Order: sequence, then C-alpha cells, then structure tokens
Amino acid sequence: MLLRSVIDASLGHMSGRSKTNAALTALCIAAVACSDPAENKDVAASGCVINIHQGGHTPANCPMETPTCPDPAVSQPPSYQTDVVPLLNSSCVGCHNSTTTNGYVLDTHEDVARAQSDVAYSLSTCKMPPENCGITLSPENRRTFLTWLSCGAPPN
Repeated sequence: MLLRSVIDASLGHMSGRSKTNAALTALCIAAVACSDPAENKDVAASGCVINIHQGGHTPANCPMETPTCPDPAVSQPPSYQTDVVPLLNSSCVGCHNSTTTNGYVLDTHEDVARAQSDVAYSLSTCKMPPENCGITLSPENRRTFLTWLSCGAPPN
C-alpha cells in the first residue's frame, strides 16, 4: 500500500495535503481489508490499491508508475538543462514562479530539487498541470520529468 498524504508529511513528504487523519485512517483500513494484493518492488506489503481523484478527469495514463533511473552505462538519464528546463518553462513556471503564490516556486534547479517529492507525486497522479489551466504535458514528457526526478534531480 502506498499512501501519499498527511501520513507521509510526518516523513517530510507531501506536506500541505488537505486530507484529514480520520479519512486517511479509513483509507488505510480499507486498503488492508481488500483482497487484492498490492505490489511494491521496494517493500513487502499486502492490501489493495485505492486511487482517489479529486475533481476533473483522470487521463488514461494516470496514475503513472514512477520510472526508475536508467543505468548510465546503458542509457543516459534525462538532463536538467536539456530535458527538464524546457518542460518547466512550458508547463510549470507560468504559475509556479517567484512572483506568484501558487504553491511551489519552480524557477531554479534548487527550487525543483527542494520540492522533488511533491513534484513527482503531482506529475505521476496528473494533478499538475491541472486540466483547467489549458496546459498539457504529454505522457512522454511526464515520464522524462519523472525519470529525472527518480535519478535524484541532478543539476546536469
């Protein structure tokens, strides 16, 4: 079972989520009670997947599994300057910049690295960019950004 919300906030992830502890506890109990096994390559767990989408639509490619960082001997990981900056400029910094108050500032590499966990969550669940802002991010570009984040958000 993977829980991304207030419980993760205690570990330094997903701060600022609006779910209440009571609702999260109910979700955890429901997940444990499900008969479908959850799969996680990093942690042995049992339970079932519960997807919650609040408002709008969920594109067919979401939630998207977070890609793993490629082995540099086999394939080059995405580059911040070449691959990620153009995506930030076209899809993120119009709203997430130092002159607006839309959550995170994503103007610099340091800004993105600091918000890495939340950015990965928002991209993998297609919460960002929101459908009502008129900006889309293709599955390929979303995967590129997520791959770069899974590599530790290097300043390359």
